[in-house]
Amino acid sequence: MFAGDETAQTTQPKLKGRGAEIKALGPALHAVWQHFVMSHANPSDQDEQIDLGLQTSCLIDKIMHDNKHLYKLPPDTAQKFEVAVWTFLNVQNALGKHYPAQGLKLFIVTPKSHYLAHMGLTSGIINPYLGTCWTGEDFMQKMKGIAGISARGNNIYQVNVKTVGRYALGLEYTLRKDASG
Repeated sequence: MFAGDETAQTTQPKLKGRGAEIKALGPALHAVWQHFVMSHANPSDQDEQIDLGLQTSCLIDKIMHDNKHLYKLPPDTAQKFEVAVWTFLNVQNALGKHYPAQGLKLFIVTPKSHYLAHMGLTSGIINPYLGTCWTGEDFMQKMKGIAGISARGNNIYQVNVKTVGRYALGLEYTLRKDASG
């Protein structure tokens, strides 16, 4: 869902959804942008920048998906990933400076942008896919349930210890079960 329409003057619009639901949305957004905006006779400089941003976003996602089984990206792929990340961040920064001057809060640089920069810089050392939460995004819901059970009858200082202890026992049980077949 796109959120922020009624408060567009005070907050930036956001695409809300679970990572697993929206991680494949990039190519569709890029195709829609190409069809409805870039097919016109004279797209603006900002339109072309948005197109480049969508294109590099799709490339970033594709590289991560195609190499998700590796601990680190191969050197040539890591360099391609880093270039795509810096291209995307430069586009985001340029658009983030343009639209506020127009009174629109679009393409705001966020802490996630900073994290993406580090993913690009370290992709030859550790696969950026390992830093995503797409595959285990329900982890927080599971931990919330464990913390809720751990909170019963305990003070706030005991909850963390109980939660981590219960999680560790559950993880040990799961790993032993998987190892035994």
